Amino acid sequence: MRKTLPKYLFLTTIAMLCFASMSAQIVITGQVTDSSGMPIPAAAVVEMGTTNGIVTNFDGEYTIEVADKNAILEYTYIGFTSQSIPIDGKSVINIVLQEETSQLEQVVVIGYQSVRKSDLTGAVATINLEAESLSEIPANSVEELLVGRIPGLVIGNPSDAPGAGLNVRIRGASSFTATTPLIVVDGFPLGDAGNLKQINPADIVSVEVLKDASAASIYGSRGANGVILVTTRRGKEGKMQVNFSALTTISRFSSKFDSFENPVDLAVLTDESRINSGLTPLYIGAPDINGTFFPSIDQLRAGYPITDYIEYSFREPLNYNYNLSIWGGNESTKYNFGLNLNTQNGVVRDDDLSKFTVSFGIDQKLTEKLSLATNINFSRGRRNDNSGLSFNRNPIFPLFNEDGSFFRANDNDFGNPAALTSLRVNESTTLDLTSSSILLWDINDALQFKSQFNYSLGSSFQERFFPSIFTQLGTEGNGVGFHDNFQNQRVVVDAYFTYNKTVGQDHDFTLLGGYSSEYFEVRTSQLRAQDFANQSLGAGNLGLGNEQRVSNNFETSTLSSLISRVNYSYKNKILFTYTGRLDGSSNFGENNKYAFFPSGAISWKMQNEPFISNNLPFINELKPRVSWGIVGNQAIGAFETLNRLGEGRFFTNGGFVTTIGPGIISNNGIFAESRGLGNPDLKWETTEIFNIGLDFAAFNRTVSFTLDFYNKITNDLLVDSNLPPTSGFDFLRINAGEIENKGVEVSLNLDIIRKEDFNFSAGIIFNKNINKVTSLGPSEFTSVLNDDFGNQFRFTGVNFRNQFRSPINTLTLDQPINVFYGARVRRIIQSEEEGLASGFSGANAQAGEYLYEDLNKDGVIDPFGADRTVIGDPNPDFTGSLTLDFSYKNWELTALFNGSFGGDVVDINKFSTQAGGGKASNLFERWTPDNRTNEYPSLRETRNVAFSDWWIQDGSFVRIQNLRLGYNIDASNINSLDGAKVYINADNVYNFTNYDGLDPEVNPQGVDENSIPRLRRFTLGVEVNF
Repeated sequence: MRKTLPKYLFLTTIAMLCFASMSAQIVITGQVTDSSGMPIPAAAVVEMGTTNGIVTNFDGEYTIEVADKNAILEYTYIGFTSQSIPIDGKSVINIVLQEETSQLEQVVVIGYQSVRKSDLTGAVATINLEAESLSEIPANSVEELLVGRIPGLVIGNPSDAPGAGLNVRIRGASSFTATTPLIVVDGFPLGDAGNLKQINPADIVSVEVLKDASAASIYGSRGANGVILVTTRRGKEGKMQVNFSALTTISRFSSKFDSFENPVDLAVLTDESRINSGLTPLYIGAPDINGTFFPSIDQLRAGYPITDYIEYSFREPLNYNYNLSIWGGNESTKYNFGLNLNTQNGVVRDDDLSKFTVSFGIDQKLTEKLSLATNINFSRGRRNDNSGLSFNRNPIFPLFNEDGSFFRANDNDFGNPAALTSLRVNESTTLDLTSSSILLWDINDALQFKSQFNYSLGSSFQERFFPSIFTQLGTEGNGVGFHDNFQNQRVVVDAYFTYNKTVGQDHDFTLLGGYSSEYFEVRTSQLRAQDFANQSLGAGNLGLGNEQRVSNNFETSTLSSLISRVNYSYKNKILFTYTGRLDGSSNFGENNKYAFFPSGAISWKMQNEPFISNNLPFINELKPRVSWGIVGNQAIGAFETLNRLGEGRFFTNGGFVTTIGPGIISNNGIFAESRGLGNPDLKWETTEIFNIGLDFAAFNRTVSFTLDFYNKITNDLLVDSNLPPTSGFDFLRINAGEIENKGVEVSLNLDIIRKEDFNFSAGIIFNKNINKVTSLGPSEFTSVLNDDFGNQFRFTGVNFRNQFRSPINTLTLDQPINVFYGARVRRIIQSEEEGLASGFSGANAQAGEYLYEDLNKDGVIDPFGADRTVIGDPNPDFTGSLTLDFSYKNWELTALFNGSFGGDVVDINKFSTQAGGGKASNLFERWTPDNRTNEYPSLRETRNVAFSDWWIQDGSFVRIQNLRLGYNIDASNINSLDGAKVYINADNVYNFTNYDGLDPEVNPQGVDENSIPRLRRFTLGVEVNF
């Protein structure tokens, strides 16, 4: 009994303490809603300074117990401003959370002006690169970061070469000659998008894309293809912030080469191709007609030494990207500084690119009403171009002779990659400088004056040398060297007033008016020398060349403009925008030097109407939009309205002479073309755009979408008109032709899960554009051809005369731009009897040949002439993307899927008439008497191939474009460290496609000329904030 008494006393004491503790708990209940009264589920309610917390239920209700009567509750939810509320003896606390500025009042740049995102009337898409952490993706330019992330913006990446540009289009092609959007950085128009290499992507904060005329017409004659506005980082008031990131990237091929791995296979198929052509076999253990020795097939089988040219020519490059950003300031002075060092070495041996970029900006408040902002950006790059190595060279050829010298198969062998890497020189350096100064004068509370002075300088120097052996040009000229110089300068000055006025309580006006002036010049020069007495210095001393040539060019253009915009808001419900720009360009003649580009837009913020806010309170935004306007395109060169003199170089009387006279002579394949006759009546290409859109958000913006329908018609397209031979000229540039683009864009964003520790969101983009050529101009002036099927067309693009004896793309009336034009193949001829019965003769009637279709039913098959029609369309039916974002505690995972559907692709390398080219796997499936296939023809070296639908495939694909996994390191216990993050990134992860070529993502013409697989990149990065 005595032993148990203490035990009872102990248990009783514990129970009393627990009861006392329980009785001290304070129970707080309540509901969390938004400003419209809608409940917010999954909002976090936390007792500050503790780990005690809960989340609200579906109705926004919560119950929490706290021990301290002085406790403070913190209420948080993504997209809303947090609130901290003391208990103060209350048992019921209802909270109304307000949406953050980033959701409702985000400021969007629209050209010469910024407005609240909720007040947009035009079709403007925006992306915050900082919020999306896109700097974690290694990129040469900002355009690479925008792939699949903005509706209506379609970006193609057909090349992995260092520094290669991208194909950028907004809402389809609106011209025969110029289809690229204008890119503007901090108010400075820098030119065409596609390769903004001057600006470090890590310095960019946000990007806006102006798609309709209401948004783009403020840029007048340069807005027809849309406008991309880039905003870079500026200084902020507060303590100095330091951000440092380091990325290391390794690249490797995403697929294997489709080439011969066994030289015996190459030899057998090569001899088969020659025998089928009536030629002597090559692999017979003797020299050929050029003196090149080819072993016999038995010698190859016995173990003849071979060279792995793929192994020699390529590598898995390791690249680095280091970025340092510093910003801060006080009320009077704010500053920012950026430094970037990166390499972009290519997959080809010694194909290298390195670049560093420095940026500095300062915002200075001069007086209470006057401020000055200055920004300077400087970049310098160095390139060693070693591309174009012959990785598919015959493996029986060694790299070196026994004495260590470079091997040559014969005097015309210019493909030894070791010799080219060692002896050929192609080096360049680039320098780019951009600067802006902005003077801002707040005259009074309503009137503001802004003046911006912009200057850019771009220059490059390229040194090339082709030795007298191992290169064709060098052999022809006994060593040829070049010094190429390029420099451009651009000066843009803007000055305009902005006036804001509220009349009564219902009417808000913003008026903008001003002037813009631009000067642009390009200066180029080339020094060429050949017939070098001594080649040891290469192009280092061109004076050693016995023959020297000098050429140079200088062009200038000016653009003067008046700009105006009126924004009107009625009760923050009805919004109206008018924009007008008057442009005068020196590129045009006196008859059409000026053009006016107007636009208008109206939108209705229906969520602010009582019948919506009272009856449908879950709707956060419901805004229909309508816009119309005209934008222009001044896509002509300087002096095209004037008669020009040209320079020619001709061989006569045993030597070359230089002549000067009317006309500009240029080469188009084997043809010489004469231009240079001016047309004073040339005028602007004009694009009329009509747009209907809807912006919607609901359920505390967990669901939002943007929907746009548009119709664009471009008139007065610049085309070449044929001139009679008696004129002495071949072509005259005129305005003729018309293109129509119409389509739909959808952007859907879903916050599927919002919790304190776990979030999941998704974004879907859908783009459908229908392009049609509606006029090619008068057929009697514009080389319009007619066929037996009612097609009116003219050829455009590259002339594949070596393979198909003609171009393959056309501009065809009532068809999309760049459609394919050629023959159709029924099958492969299986016997000579079938070939003869089908109307063929000679070698073309033999088994294993293409059986072309008699399209015009005239009994004569002519695949190079009359039996051709439109056979394919490189333009996709639609494009789309899917973005998935996950976060769990400190972990983040992002996936981007990008797809294109319905576009046709020509696989140039699908097959070859001889075994040295094409895909090896397809050549193995060739037609033979033992393999009577209808898939592939026989091998015949002398075959003339007509372009046909046999070369065309569906280029649809869905690509896992990017995967990122990051971990945010808790730095709360580390002095001077605000945060840190480690992440891994993968680009071009996997491609889902039925396309048999290397990659269906090709140029806008839809032609796949790639013989090298695309790259897959893996990046390890670390980011530290101080």
